[in-house]
Amino acid sequence: MKGSRKTRMGLEEVVVLCAAISLIASAVVVSALVVRGSARIGVRDWLKPVHEARPEIVDMQTRRPASDALDAPLIAQEEMQGLFSSELRVVAIGSAYPIAFEAEVCPFSGIPQPALNQLDRDGDGITDDWEMKYGLDRHAAADALDDPDGDGFTNLEEFNHSSDPQQAASHPPYAIKLRFVKRIEVPFPLIFQSVNILPGGDSVFQLNSIPDGMTYFRALGEEIKDIELQSFIPRTKSDPARLVVRRGEAEIELPQGEKLVDPESEAELINILDRSFEIATMGALLSLNDDTYTVVGVYQDKVLIRHNDTGNEYEIVGLAEGEH
Repeated sequence: MKGSRKTRMGLEEVVVLCAAISLIASAVVVSALVVRGSARIGVRDWLKPVHEARPEIVDMQTRRPASDALDAPLIAQEEMQGLFSSELRVVAIGSAYPIAFEAEVCPFSGIPQPALNQLDRDGDGITDDWEMKYGLDRHAAADALDDPDGDGFTNLEEFNHSSDPQQAASHPPYAIKLRFVKRIEVPFPLIFQSVNILPGGDSVFQLNSIPDGMTYFRALGEEIKDIELQSFIPRTKSDPARLVVRRGEAEIELPQGEKLVDPESEAELINILDRSFEIATMGALLSLNDDTYTVVGVYQDKVLIRHNDTGNEYEIVGLAEGEH
C-alpha cells in the first residue's frame, strides 16, 4: 500500500510541473504579441502627419549652373590633356628612353632626335611625315605597295619621285616602269674601207654605209649621220689600221675592212604597266603615254634614256625579283 501511494504522488508532481511550464510559455507568447502590437501602433502614429503643408517651389534659376554643368562635362585645356590621356611614345635614339613621338630632343639624355622627315618607323622606305601628310599608316609597311589613285604607281614610287599619291594626274615618270629584256645585236652602220693621202698630206677616209649602201669620203672632224671621225691609228704587224669615231659620248674603233657589231646595238624593253614591248635603238625616240624620251645608251644589260622635257636620265635594267 505504501508503494502504490508513492507512485501516485510522483505522477501528480509530473502533471503539476508540465502545467506550470505551459502557463509560463503562454505568458511569454502573450507578452511578445502585446509588444509587437504596441510597436505597430507606434509606427502608424509616427507615419501619420501632424499637419499638412504644400511643397516649396524650387527656384531653378539658382540651380541653373549646376544643371548646365551636368550637360557639359569638364574638358581639360589642351596643354593639360596629357595629364588625362597617354601620348604616343617611341624609343629615343641613343638613350632608349620612352619619349614623345614628335620630340626633337630626348628630355632625359638631351640627345637630338631625327626629324619627322627623317623617320621611317615601319621601315617601308617612306618617311613618317610623308605618310602623315597623305593619310597613310606610319606604323604599317604594307601600304607602301598600295596605289590609292589607280595610276599604276605605288605609294613608294610616288614618294621617291615627289608626286601626289591621291591624284592620278600627278605621277612619277613612266620610265621607271620599263625593264630590260634582252640585247639585239646589229652591225655598226659604217665600214671603214680605206684611207687616201691627198697631195697636200691630208687624209681622206672611205666608209661604206650599211643601211643605204652609200659610200662616203670624209676627213677627220667631219660627220656621217651623227658619227664623227675622231682619229686614225695606222696598222701594225699584229693589228689592222683603225679609224676612231664618236657617236654621242661613246668612242668606237672601226677596224679597216671589217664589219663591226654595234657595241650599243638595240635592246628589247618591256613596260610592266601594260606588258607592251619597246625596241630601244641608239638615238631613237620612245613615247610612253605623255612622256617622251631619247635613247642615249644601249649596253649589254641595260639601256640609258633621257627625258626630253626635264633632261633627267633613267637607267633601264632587268626585271627585279617578284616582277613578272
